[in-house]
Amino acid sequence: MSDTKITPVYHIPKVKQHAFSRIGIYARVSTRSAAQLHSMAAQVSELTRFVAARPDWQLVDVYMDFESASGSKTREEYARMIDDAANHKLDIIITKSVQRFGRNTEETLITMRSLLESGVIIYFQIEGYSSNMPEAELQTSLRTALASADNASRREERLWGVQRRIEDGTSELYKRPCYGYKKNKDGILMIDPERAQIVKDIYAWYLSGMSISGIKRELESKQILSPSGKPSWPVRTIDMMLSNEKYTGKILLFKTVMINYPYSVRVQNSNAAVKEQYCMSNGVDEIIDKETFAAVQEEKNRRSTYEVTEDGKKRKSKKYSSKHTEHQSGS
Repeated sequence: MSDTKITPVYHIPKVKQHAFSRIGIYARVSTRSAAQLHSMAAQVSELTRFVAARPDWQLVDVYMDFESASGSKTREEYARMIDDAANHKLDIIITKSVQRFGRNTEETLITMRSLLESGVIIYFQIEGYSSNMPEAELQTSLRTALASADNASRREERLWGVQRRIEDGTSELYKRPCYGYKKNKDGILMIDPERAQIVKDIYAWYLSGMSISGIKRELESKQILSPSGKPSWPVRTIDMMLSNEKYTGKILLFKTVMINYPYSVRVQNSNAAVKEQYCMSNGVDEIIDKETFAAVQEEKNRRSTYEVTEDGKKRKSKKYSSKHTEHQSGS
C-alpha cells in the first residue's frame, strides 16, 4: 500500500439559486500612508484577478477600510459589507487573510457563523480555506490567536523603543508643534510670531472676563483662521489652548493614553492616574509666562459649573456668567 500523503483540496461550492456567485472583496490596511495605500492597491488588484479567473463568479463590490482593526470601534466598509450580506446581496466574501478580516477570534467566529446563517461564505485566500469547511472554526481560532499574539509582541517591541526615546529626551513626541509654534529647517520647535500673538490675545481676553464663546466670536470677526485652517473656531479648541502647558515652555507627554488593547480606547490621564507622564521643562520657548498661565487656570476653575468636594464633583449652585463682558466680543 502506498504511503503517499493525499492533501484534500477544498473548493467553494456554487450558490445554486443563481447562475453565478456574487462576490464581495474585503481589504484593509491600518493607515493611509503611502506604503499602506500601495498595500491596499496590491490586495485589491490580486483579489480582483482571483475573482476574474472564475467564470461563474461575478464581482459585486469591493469594501476597503483604511484603519486599524484594533484601533477603531467601527469599520465602516466592514459594517457595510456585513449589511449587504445580510440583505442577500452577496454569496461569497473574498479576503486576503484571517488577520485582515476580524479584530480577534471571537469577532471573526461570530461573523463567520452569522454570515453562514445568511448563506454567505468567507474565503481566506492566503490560508486557502473557506468558512463552510468542516474545521473552519478550529483553523480560524488558531490563526487569529497566533496573529493576535504576533501583533501584541510587535506592539510591545515598538512601545519599548518609544519608551526609551521618551526617557532619554530624543523622542519626536517632544517636537510636536501646537498652535503658536512651528518647526524650523532642522526640525526644532520655534515660536511662530504671528500665531503666538493670537495665543497671547486669547489668554488676555479670557483674563479680562471674556467667555470662551466670546473669544470664538472675536477670532471669527477678525477673520483669524483656526489651527486647522478653517474660518470657524471650535470652542473645544480654544478651551484646550487655555490649558496647554506647552505655552509656558513645559512639554508634558501622555496627557491622554490608549487603553483596553486591542480595542484601543483613548482616555484622559490626569495626574498620571493611568500611565506615568513625562515632563520636559524648558523644552521650548515660552509664549505665555507661568504667572499668566496659572491665573488662567484659576479663572477657569472659578468659572467651572462643577466643584470638587470630598464626595467628588458636584454642580455649583450658580453658573458663572460673563455677559457683562460679551460686548467686547462684538455681540
